[in-house]
Amino acid sequence: MTTGRNARCPCGSGKKYKRCCGRYPPPPDGPWEVDLVATPASIDNDPTARPALILVVADGRPLAADLEGHPPAEPDAVARLLAASIVQCVARTGMQPPIVRVRHARVAAALAADPAVEGIRVEAGPLPGLDAVAADFLREVAGAEHPMPTASGAATWRGWGLANAVIAEVFRAAADYHRAAPWRVVLNEQLVDAVTPQGRRWSACVLGNGGAEFGLALYQERDDFLRQLDAPSPDIAFAGFHGAMISLLFSAQHELPRHMRKEVLAKGWPVAGPDAYPTMFVANTPGGGITAAQAADLTILLRAVPAFVATHRAALLARSPGPISWQDAATGVLLSYEGIVGAAAVRRVPPPERLAPALAQGPGAEPAAALPIGSKDREHDENLRLVAAFRAALEDARLSAATVERHRMNALAFSEYLSVQGIPMRAASELDLREFLYDWYPRVLGCIRASTDNRAIPVSLRKFFAFLEREAALSLPWAAPILAHRDAFADRLASRPPGLMWGEPDARWHEEVSNDLDAHGLLPDLGMAEGERWAAGNMGPDEEMLYRELQRRWLLWRDEAVAAGVTDPADLRAELVPRQRRWETTPHPNYDGQTPLAAVRAERAARRGD
Repeated sequence: MTTGRNARCPCGSGKKYKRCCGRYPPPPDGPWEVDLVATPASIDNDPTARPALILVVADGRPLAADLEGHPPAEPDAVARLLAASIVQCVARTGMQPPIVRVRHARVAAALAADPAVEGIRVEAGPLPGLDAVAADFLREVAGAEHPMPTASGAATWRGWGLANAVIAEVFRAAADYHRAAPWRVVLNEQLVDAVTPQGRRWSACVLGNGGAEFGLALYQERDDFLRQLDAPSPDIAFAGFHGAMISLLFSAQHELPRHMRKEVLAKGWPVAGPDAYPTMFVANTPGGGITAAQAADLTILLRAVPAFVATHRAALLARSPGPISWQDAATGVLLSYEGIVGAAAVRRVPPPERLAPALAQGPGAEPAAALPIGSKDREHDENLRLVAAFRAALEDARLSAATVERHRMNALAFSEYLSVQGIPMRAASELDLREFLYDWYPRVLGCIRASTDNRAIPVSLRKFFAFLEREAALSLPWAAPILAHRDAFADRLASRPPGLMWGEPDARWHEEVSNDLDAHGLLPDLGMAEGERWAAGNMGPDEEMLYRELQRRWLLWRDEAVAAGVTDPADLRAELVPRQRRWETTPHPNYDGQTPLAAVRAERAARRGD
C-alpha cells in the first residue's frame, strides 16, 4: 500500500493523500521519523502474512506508508527496508532530511552504514510523531480499538518467519514448561534474571499464579516490567519500553486463529494438553518480529526457568528475599533471584510444603452439608442459633457487655458470610475462613466498623471456634494457625480497596487471596474439559452455581486425598484434576441430564445471542 497522491492518507483523515498531508512539504531542517510498525491487519489468501507498515513521518505528517506482508525481524534487514523508503521519499519531495530518527539502536547502526542514505545523520530515539500517525492508522484502517504501535502478534507460527525446526523446538520446550507449571510456585512479581551462554540478558516473569494468563514473559530490560506494573494501560506501558518483550502464552485449542489450529495439526507440533497451545506476542522489537537468536533464548529459558523453580521451590514459596544464584547444567543459563519486585502484594503467611485436612471435623461436623448449592434458610437459622448460644456462654463468663457484644458481632459476621452462600457452620472449611479474613471482611465490613472491632476479629473467632468444639462437637483444627497470624489480617485491612468493589488497579489486592488459596490446594483447576475454561469473572447464573458446586466437591475430594497420604501440593493437583474433568463431563441431575460442560456452553451461547 504505497502512499500515492490519490491513495487514502495514512493519517486516518479519510481524505486523499494529495488533499491532506501530501499538500504539506516536509520542513527542510526537521528530522524524519522512520519505522516498521506491526499492524493487526490480515492479507487475503495469505494466512502466513504478518503485515507491517513502513512509515516515514515529518513534522507529524506521513510522507510514505507502505505495507509489507512478510516483514523481516533482523535489524539489518529492517534497516534495508527503511533505507529504500527514505530514498523514495527523497526522490518524491526533492528534499533530503538532515536527520533520520528510528526506534531501535541496532537498526540505527545498520541504517547509518547503508550507502543509500549516505550523508544523512541517523539516530535512535522516541518517535512521538510517527506513533501518533501509526495509532490513527491502526484505529481507522485496521480497526484496532486500543492501538499499540510497538506490539505484535501473528495469525500463524509461520508468520514469524522462523524455520520449522525452530518452531518445533519452541513447541517441545513450551509443552515441558506447561507440564512443570512453575506458576504453582512463583508469583508474577518474582522475577528471575537470566544470562544465556551467549551473554544475552533477560528478566523472566512466570505468568499464571493469578489464574488468568499462563506462560512466560521475557523482558530485555528489567525496568520495563516495573513500568508495566505501574502503567495505567498496556499501550502506555509498551510505548515506554526501552527493550524488547517476548511473551509466550497458552490458549485453548478453540481460541486459536483458524489457520493456526490447522497449522499445528498439520505439522504435528507437540502440546501439553487441549488448553496448552502456545501463542506468541512481542513488544518493542524491530518490525514487530522475533529474531532467530531471540527464539533460541525463548526456547532455553522455557526449560531453564522451571528447573530453577523446582530446585529452589521452598525458598520461592516462602517468598524469600534472596539472593539466589544458580546455573542450569542442561542449558548453561545462569539464573538469579532477588525477591519480589514492585509494589506487589506479598503473601504474609508462607504456604505449606505439605497439606493438611481443610474441612470441619468431629461428631458435629458434616462437610457434605454444603451440597447442594443454594439458599438454605434452615442452615441460616442454625448458624444464628449457634451465635446466640455463644453469646450466652460469654455472658455466663461474666465479661463486660461491650466485650460480649463485640465478640458476638464478629462471630455473627462469619456466620452471615457462610449463610449468604448457603453453608451451615458444620460444613465450614479452611477456604471459607481464608476468604472471610483476607477478602470479604476487609472489603465489605472493614471500612464501616470501628477499628477496635476489626482488630478483635481473630480473638473473637478463636473464642467462637473453641465454643463450637466444646459445645457442638465441631472441630476446626486449621483455624488456629490462621488466626494466630494477626498481622496478615491487619495488613489486609490496611491495604483494602475503597468501597465494596474495585477496578483493575486493585486487581493485585484480590489476586493475593487467590494465590494464597491456590497454594493451599483449596481451589479447583480453572481449566475445564475439552479445552474450555471457567470464566474468571462475569459468570452466568448456571456457570456460577456449577462452579460453586465444583469448589465444594473439590474440598471433599481434597480431604479424601490428603487422608490417603497425598499431601504434596503438586501431587494433590495431579490427583484431583482428572476427577474434576470426570465431574465436568458427567450428566448433572439439576440440568436435565446435561453435563456441567454442556450446560456452561449452552448458557454462554445464549448470553452471546448465538
